[in-house]
Amino acid sequence: MSGYNLRPRKHGASATPSYEFRLKRTTVGITNINELPDMTLAKIFEKLPRKDRLKIEEVCKKWHYVGKNLSWANYRIFYNTGYWNWPKKSVMQVKSLFERCGHHLRHLILWRWPPSTALVFLRLATGVQHLSFWSSKLDDEFLKELAIIAPHLKSLDLNPFKTSATSYELGLMECLKAMTCLEYLSIQSVLFDQNSLVQFPSSLTYLCLYSVINADQILIRVAKDCKEIKGLRLRADMNESAFNAISQMKSLTFLDLPFDIPYDIGYVFEALDELRALAINSLDELLLTTVARYCKKLEHLSIVHVGSPYAISPEEHANVLTFASLPSLCSFSIWIDKYSTQQITEFVSRLFDKQNLQHIYMNTYAFILPNVLFGMLRRCKAIQYIGVNVEQITRPMICQAVDEIDQSDKQLQSEFVEGTHPIVEVQWDGDLPKPYKWLRFISQIPPAAILDKWQYGWLSAGKP
Repeated sequence: MSGYNLRPRKHGASATPSYEFRLKRTTVGITNINELPDMTLAKIFEKLPRKDRLKIEEVCKKWHYVGKNLSWANYRIFYNTGYWNWPKKSVMQVKSLFERCGHHLRHLILWRWPPSTALVFLRLATGVQHLSFWSSKLDDEFLKELAIIAPHLKSLDLNPFKTSATSYELGLMECLKAMTCLEYLSIQSVLFDQNSLVQFPSSLTYLCLYSVINADQILIRVAKDCKEIKGLRLRADMNESAFNAISQMKSLTFLDLPFDIPYDIGYVFEALDELRALAINSLDELLLTTVARYCKKLEHLSIVHVGSPYAISPEEHANVLTFASLPSLCSFSIWIDKYSTQQITEFVSRLFDKQNLQHIYMNTYAFILPNVLFGMLRRCKAIQYIGVNVEQITRPMICQAVDEIDQSDKQLQSEFVEGTHPIVEVQWDGDLPKPYKWLRFISQIPPAAILDKWQYGWLSAGKP
C-alpha cells in the first residue's frame, strides 16, 4: 500500500482541488513556460508528434510563435506513401503543416499521390530541392506544371508505377529545360522516340535509367550535354551505340551496368581512368584484365552472378583475383552461385595478398571456415567488415567448424566476443545457438560504409 495517502479527509472537505488552487497551479505553469528560452521550447516542441504540435499551436500563442519562427525551421523532410487512403481531416492537417513549414522543407517523397494534389502541396513547399514522385497517373501535364513551380530542384526521381514503358517525354523535356540546377535524375518506365530531342542540364551529375526504351538515345545526349557526369546506374536494354556513349563520359566515377552485357566492351573502360566504383556481372578474362589495367583508381568492385548460367567456374576465379593487385581497391563484393567449399576457401585465401582491403562481402552457397577468416584478419590489418551470406543447409557445417577451431585461434575468438576486433557477420534467418552468437554480432561497427557510399542515395550529404 506504499505510495497511497491513507489519512482521513476532513469532514466536509471536497475530493477535488479548489478552483483557487487549480487556478494558481495553472498560472504558475504558464508563467514558467513563458520564462523558458525560445530555443529550449523549440527543442521540446520538436520531440512532440506532428499532430500534437499542430493542435498546440492553435491554442497557445507562445507555442505558435516558437513553432513558426524556430521549430518548423528544422522540419526538412516530408515522406508519405499513401495519400489515397487519407481521411479528409488528415489532409487538412498536412496542408496546415505545409503552410507553416513549406518554405523550410527540402526533401519531398510523395508516393501514390494524385498529381493535382501533389502540385497544391508543391506550391506551398517553395524551398524544396529534392523530389521523389511515384504515381500511376504521372503524365506530361504534371511535369510541365512542375517545371514552373519548382525549377530550382537539385534531384528528381520519377516512377509511373507501371511495368510497361509509358510516354511522358514531352513533360520531361520541359522539366529538364527549366531545371538548370538539376544534379540527380532517376526515371523509370519511359518510352523515348528514336530521334529524341530531350536536352539535359549541364549540371547533371548522376543518372539512373530503369526500364527505359531507347536508352541509347538518352546516353548519347548525356555524353554531349553533361561534361561533369559522375555516376550511371543502368537497368535498360543496351546496344553498341549506348556503350560508345558511355566510353565518352571520361569523368565517370561510378558505373553500375545491367546483367545482360556483352563480353566485348573492354574498350569502354580504356577511357574511364577516373572510375572509383564498378558493379558488373561479367567474368570474361579480357574484360576484367582491361578494367584492372586502366582503372587504377578503382576502390569498390561488385560482381553479381545470379543463377547457374552466370556461375563462376574454377577456371574463372583466377580472373577475379586479378583485382587483388589494384592499388586502390579497398572494398570487394561478390555474389557466387554453385561454388564448392574448397574453391571458396582458396578464393578467400588468395585475397590475403590484398593488404589494404577494408570491406569484403560474399554471398555464397558454400561456407567459409572460421580459421580461414581468422587468417585473413591476421594478415589484412585494415579490414573493418567481413560479411558472408550462406544458405540454410550449411548452418550445421558452420557450427561444426566453429567447434573444431584450432586451439591457437581460441584467443582470437575471445577477442571477437569482447568486441575488440573487426566485425565478422554470417547472415541467416533466425537466431544462432548460444555458442555461435559471436558469428552474428562482434562489435558496434556497422556494415561497410563504402558499400553504401556508391549507392547514390548515400553518396554525399544533401542528396535524398
